[in-house]
Amino acid sequence: MKNTILDTGATASIVDLSYVKENPELFTLLKRDDGTDGHSGESIESYRYQLNELTIGNTVLKSLSIISFEFPVNMKEGFEGSPIMIGNNIIQLALWKFDLNNMLWDMQEY
Repeated sequence: MKNTILDTGATASIVDLSYVKENPELFTLLKRDDGTDGHSGESIESYRYQLNELTIGNTVLKSLSIISFEFPVNMKEGFEGSPIMIGNNIIQLALWKFDLNNMLWDMQEY
């Protein structure tokens, strides 16, 4: 995967359920964990998965918690096709480096 959204305001990381279904070897289902849509307040069917491995640059993170649900169309459009949004549960595990002039980023695990 080449596109990922970073959201420093999000507590949890999320993944589009369609991406989980297309790549089941990357995920281990932990439990159904229905949540609430932050915009509408309605209950949404969601699942808690273990993301078995995430490689960013030369760093490999293992056994990460991630929540999955079917992304609505407007979310898919807003994420420009990226199936994963990394929240603070993953962001806090590493030192992040951003080169905005060259549109590059990398991270190192603490």
